[in-house]
Amino acid sequence: AFLVRCPARASDVHYRWEEDELTHTLLVHKKTDQSLRRAAMWHLRAVLPTVAQRAWVLTAHTDEFFYHDPRVIAAHAEANGADMSFWFALHVLPHPSEREAFQTAKAPLVQQRFRHFHHNLRGTGYPFLEGRLFRDGPQVQFGTEHYMVLPAKGLRRSWPTPEGFSKEVLAHLTAEAGEPVKGPVYLHYKVTDANPADYEELSYLSAD
Repeated sequence: AFLVRCPARASDVHYRWEEDELTHTLLVHKKTDQSLRRAAMWHLRAVLPTVAQRAWVLTAHTDEFFYHDPRVIAAHAEANGADMSFWFALHVLPHPSEREAFQTAKAPLVQQRFRHFHHNLRGTGYPFLEGRLFRDGPQVQFGTEHYMVLPAKGLRRSWPTPEGFSKEVLAHLTAEAGEPVKGPVYLHYKVTDANPADYEELSYLSAD
């Protein structure tokens, strides 16, 4: 997986915390997905010329494991005239069949504890879809909204397009062509403990 190899490759890792004075100042609005990423983007631009180079930026969490190399996806998106990319998020959740093994001998790695992922979001026929990759530029800016990963302003076109994964398109592909829907994928480990209380509120993401 791409992110597994990142720490060994990286020589310029920069850590920032919400408690930092500058970060706290940047979070002038209430804490949201957009305001937190806006602060992080300010720090990134302070150490790297991402705007001038029109660099591609990946937003990732520490509990996510990317199957596809974002650099490859960025190259495809750029070749198709796009400046952002949406990814299929396979949400890994505890499965009843894993309970006994989890209770008797806990594996040291979460990837070994849980091996089932949710792939049919609310009966749509495809997994959860979320923006994860974008190309920086002078007009690209994060806003203040919640539940929005990519910058709210300045991005124009996605590759692949979210519309290409609609329920109608998927039904057509299955019935007419039989071709699988293709797109970049990452695994998101939503919980690390098998206690049902930790994830029962996310019942719409429960495994089939």
